[in-house]
Amino acid sequence: MQNYLDHHAVPDRLYHGTRATFSAFEDRYKGRGSHNLTAEFGFYVTESESEAELWAKRTRYARMDPWRVLHVRIQAKKLFAMEYDVFLYYLQVARGATIVKHRQQWLAEGWEGFTVVREGIRWYCLFHPEQLEILA
Repeated sequence: MQNYLDHHAVPDRLYHGTRATFSAFEDRYKGRGSHNLTAEFGFYVTESESEAELWAKRTRYARMDPWRVLHVRIQAKKLFAMEYDVFLYYLQVARGATIVKHRQQWLAEGWEGFTVVREGIRWYCLFHPEQLEILA
């Protein structure tokens, strides 16, 4: 796998949709609002503010806090590009144990996360909460 960041720049401002109230990302809340196991990989942000808004509105806690979109900056030096069909495998077929195992393998290889294009929109998944900074 090649490092995506060797050939591409990440925008200074990315977006994370949520209904939770927090001032920093934390491992213990990873995937809490999601309906799928791919949330076990890490924390997702996107280049599309409107896409982040859609995800915030359909979170499992839709009856709780009002939705909001956080402006986020990421700090990573090593991200790999995941093909969408591979991401779909994790999204639709893979079991939780497989997801955890592959995440552990990627961490052991020094990867800090991955990027994937889903329906024409680029997403980034960061493995560690300290890699995400919420902007004012």
